[in-house]
Amino acid sequence: GVPSLGRAELEAACENFSNVIGTVSDSALYKGTLSSGVEIAVASSPVKSAKEWSDRSEEQFRNKISELSKVNHKNFMNLLGYCTCDDPFTRMMVFEYAPCGSLFEHLHVQSGKQSTWTGLPGCASSWE
Repeated sequence: GVPSLGRAELEAACENFSNVIGTVSDSALYKGTLSSGVEIAVASSPVKSAKEWSDRSEEQFRNKISELSKVNHKNFMNLLGYCTCDDPFTRMMVFEYAPCGSLFEHLHVQSGKQSTWTGLPGCASSWE
């Protein structure tokens, strides 16, 4: 039930993949805006060649999509889609963008600040 998105659409949304917002496990994270106006975060696999991508890797990628598509929680970024392309080789997952940052950032980057946890999840949490 998760839509497949085209690489060209994601490339345009993420300004030719120049809008890097971070890295996770060697995967690049990009911020973008779809033509519909929806802000997205795109996680791209570091693998750049089908030769480096095994059948097991493909199975794991598909399983992640399947499992993440089942998660529906107010404190979790929803999976909006995915992209598979063979030329150039691409494996990406597309999530809704969290403008207030991730839980990791709030726990670790905001060092020295304390959360009241009262406003989560909607960016209304107060920081002292």
